[in-house]
Amino acid sequence: WLRTRAVSVLYWSARATRASLLWKMLCLRRLTRAPRMVPVVGTGLRMATNKGTKPNWQDCDSQHAYTYHEFEKQVYGRMQFKKIKRLSEYAVSATRATVEAEKKKFYTRFPHPAGFRWSDKETKMTGPESGTKKSKTDDNQTAGPFQCDMYVRGEVSLKHAFHQCGEGVPLHGGFPPNDLPPSWDDVSSKRNEVVLCEIAETPGSMRGKLWQLERALRFGPDDFKRCAAAVVCLNGERERFDIAVQAVRPVLSQLPYLEIAKVPLFALWTPYRNVYAEIQVLHQHVEALQTGQAQLQKDVGSLKEDVSSIKTKLDTLISALVKPDASNETK
Repeated sequence: WLRTRAVSVLYWSARATRASLLWKMLCLRRLTRAPRMVPVVGTGLRMATNKGTKPNWQDCDSQHAYTYHEFEKQVYGRMQFKKIKRLSEYAVSATRATVEAEKKKFYTRFPHPAGFRWSDKETKMTGPESGTKKSKTDDNQTAGPFQCDMYVRGEVSLKHAFHQCGEGVPLHGGFPPNDLPPSWDDVSSKRNEVVLCEIAETPGSMRGKLWQLERALRFGPDDFKRCAAAVVCLNGERERFDIAVQAVRPVLSQLPYLEIAKVPLFALWTPYRNVYAEIQVLHQHVEALQTGQAQLQKDVGSLKEDVSSIKTKLDTLISALVKPDASNETK
């Protein structure tokens, strides 16, 4: 009986150990497995879902939005986004290898124009795509999170929000293709729609910023599917800005399956403003205003003297006219 009992205990113990090992292997496989991807015509692989990437929208006023880049501070200070929700970063479910592969495909579709080279440096990345050295095993890690410049949700009018920054130039009218580009003055977003805005200091960054918008629309959270418009704000020489615009327009018209080709897309040239120079100009305006105020006070004083003199003369004239009438009544 003891022998039978011991064999039974050993048998069931072995089965329990085997089941435990199988369960651990299954859990490990689920953790290391790449996210399920589905083929999309013309775009290769795309995520089937964005589960687990709920974005953290926060109340924001664009003029007080934080950034450590000097030029972005200037642009934020001139934007007129009031009482809106802003997203500072977002996560994706795609692997680093997938995002990198799609990035290379995207760049090959936008070759360098004649006499002009794209500058695709991305300095604000926080995830594995940031350019730091990684081992080959990191290719299966989830990419991101990725930082945003000014991704907002709520009721926004582009004309009003970017009034002090400049006027947008249409790059593409959205999907399906439209011969008439959207009007900058007419584009606006509704309460649950988003507007994606990227900012760069040089026109050479146009291609890199377009990729960031494409990445957000393709791999980002489901909130980005309700995109009312996308804007790229650029600084630098106006002539080079025009070259960049003319270089990307025909490509976007030939690739309607790109995500950025399915929404109203604009490029906006906003000049660099030297903060100290603007303070000096403001100081000069204040001095001119003070001088004008002093002159106005002087003119008001002279006017008071003239009014007093006129009043005295008028009183004298009235007295002269009243005295003869009084003498006639006495007679």
